[in-house]
Amino acid sequence: MRIINSIIIFLILSSFTEHKYYVSTSIFNFTEKGSLQITLRVFKDDMSHAISSGYLDEISGDLDLTKDVYFNDIEDYFNSKVHVLFDSNRFELDFIGLESKNEIYVCYLEVEKLPNFQVLTIDNQVLFDQFNDQQNIIHVKKSGKRDSFISRVNNSSLRVNI
Repeated sequence: MRIINSIIIFLILSSFTEHKYYVSTSIFNFTEKGSLQITLRVFKDDMSHAISSGYLDEISGDLDLTKDVYFNDIEDYFNSKVHVLFDSNRFELDFIGLESKNEIYVCYLEVEKLPNFQVLTIDNQVLFDQFNDQQNIIHVKKSGKRDSFISRVNNSSLRVNI
């Protein structure tokens, strides 16, 4: 009877533990001005962990990535993890900035002066080096059309004919 009671108590208590999801969401939006605006939402603790583990030399305490001191590190991180290709030509992302909203960082990036192209390829590997079960939801918007994709460790690249 004690074993059954212990199992029941364990099951009840374990149901209150927080389940962690490793996911980011990004929107790749083409503007009428000929640029690609990218909005990427990622959990603060996950992003801080990624930046501190490979892109900063010295860390003291919790990171507040909204501080200007991290600007270049964040831009380097995104350019190493998010690849945008127009007809097989890779373009660097310009990191515009980020803002903090509750438990999420909303990051803003852009590619200006887009070339004429037929095929867009997006390879989003954000946080794959940190979490094996990371998933990155990608939404692409252009001229009223929308395409979506879930980037995973074993399949991270979306190719769209536009």
